[in-house]
Amino acid sequence: MSLCISHISAFEFWRTSSTKLPHAASPELALKPKRDATTAPSRLLCDAVDRLELSFLTQPMHILTPNEDVRCRSRSVKAHLAPQGVPRQAFCDAGKGLFVSSPELCFVQLATLLAFPLLVECGYELCGTYGIQSDEELISRAPLATISSMRKFIDNAPGLYGTKEAARALRYVAEKSASPMETKRAIFLSLPLRLGGYGLSLPRMNQRINFGEKARKTVLKKYFSCDLYWPESKFAVEYESDRYHTGSERIARDSIRRNALDYLGIDVITTTRVQLYSCQEMDKVATVAAKHLGRRIRKTKRDWTGEKIRLRSQLLRHAHFCIDQAKNV
Repeated sequence: MSLCISHISAFEFWRTSSTKLPHAASPELALKPKRDATTAPSRLLCDAVDRLELSFLTQPMHILTPNEDVRCRSRSVKAHLAPQGVPRQAFCDAGKGLFVSSPELCFVQLATLLAFPLLVECGYELCGTYGIQSDEELISRAPLATISSMRKFIDNAPGLYGTKEAARALRYVAEKSASPMETKRAIFLSLPLRLGGYGLSLPRMNQRINFGEKARKTVLKKYFSCDLYWPESKFAVEYESDRYHTGSERIARDSIRRNALDYLGIDVITTTRVQLYSCQEMDKVATVAAKHLGRRIRKTKRDWTGEKIRLRSQLLRHAHFCIDQAKNV
């Protein structure tokens, strides 16, 4: 029988995938079981899990089944009944009888399991240019989805459980993030105060800044990419990673970069991992960013420190925290 992985297991699959997959012909194809008069449907399902070598997925593995007859109940598998009203091409064909919820459907399914900030983070990853392998190493790839494809899917499935929350989360997702740290900084700065953020407008992620002929002669590059960029204010926030080499080479490179962006009238501030992990330091970063954007961090009578701490506890833990949390749902 064919097997369709869904929900958090589909996200794990996409997280480690380096390419897009072709869409299945229809939801029916992805969910259709092959009857066997001598073998229980639940046994067929467990055999399919073993045959497809899906050991890289954490347990319990989430799958979709078309009806109760083939709904497998075990510690290693969590079966969900396929909902009605799933749009066509909501699944992707991974070959050998394995189907996966498309990135768009996966995002909607995650909306039924994850806390809101973690759902936003997953949206960044699905629409970003990075994936995370099981050993936490990053891979570069083309985006698996876009904001437009997500919205189109949601609009075509108005009655599907999770679409309302997914649509709300999508308002805080930006495309083309290139790393988890870029994603986290953008979320901290753009989520509203009530969710632990600073309420700034969404930046453009890894915006390409082209140089004219004169500037090219100075920097010997045709363009730079800014991690977080607000074009209307000509302002950028960059992340200084502690994974890159240090010393005179980096200092020289960063100096050339700053001078080039300054030549174009772009103001840049740099953030570090230490700042990201500190509420007080991020308060300072957000205040400077707000000033450059012509805004002020709205002050209220309520102290939002608790919300900020909660947001950090959600986003700054282990890379697989969102998966671990969902597994307990």
